[in-house]
Amino acid sequence: METIEFFQKVRGRISSIVLTALIVSVVSFVFLIFSENAFKVRTDFLVTQNNAGSQDFYAMSRSSEYVGKVLSEAIYSERFLGAVIETGKVSANSFPLDKKDQLDQWSKEVRVNKNLELGMIQVEVFNDNQKDGIKTAQAIADVLTQKNSLFRGGDEKSVDVRVLTGPIVEKNPSITQLILVAVGGLFFGGLLSVLLVFMQTEVLPKQEKETLIIR
Repeated sequence: METIEFFQKVRGRISSIVLTALIVSVVSFVFLIFSENAFKVRTDFLVTQNNAGSQDFYAMSRSSEYVGKVLSEAIYSERFLGAVIETGKVSANSFPLDKKDQLDQWSKEVRVNKNLELGMIQVEVFNDNQKDGIKTAQAIADVLTQKNSLFRGGDEKSVDVRVLTGPIVEKNPSITQLILVAVGGLFFGGLLSVLLVFMQTEVLPKQEKETLIIR
């Protein structure tokens, strides 16, 4: 019986529930647009081993996976950022003087996605300026393909890093992300409104009755 009454109360407040859900959805949508950089520049890399004669396929695969993991983590390091700046395509003046702040900014501008089983690394650069984003992506590609030995063991020719795709410029956030955030905000707002109705009509009245009984 109580369940039926609860749903009747929810139905009676359906307009306010829908309005709240729409407000949360719009706020989430707007927040995503203004909190994200305008452009995303994507580059895909392939990491392979060159010493094929001394290892079987499984050993080479595991070795490439390890090297890919090391390089993926190295991209966020101070040394890698320094190498990127040394290419001349990225200005040191675009970063704060403090090293910690430099790395914090760098980690926000760059995102690394890995598919280590296939020896692939995807690097995404986020920037409000399309040209600056492309230059940063090109600098990262130069370091990974030409200076990767700085961040791993072994000689320069033992590992080969190649650009498979990119740099590709995309609008950020994507249409898919915007739709997902809008729908998620709509669902969350509706769920929150229903929860508030439940609290107001079921939980709080019971607590008040219990308080009166105790008194």
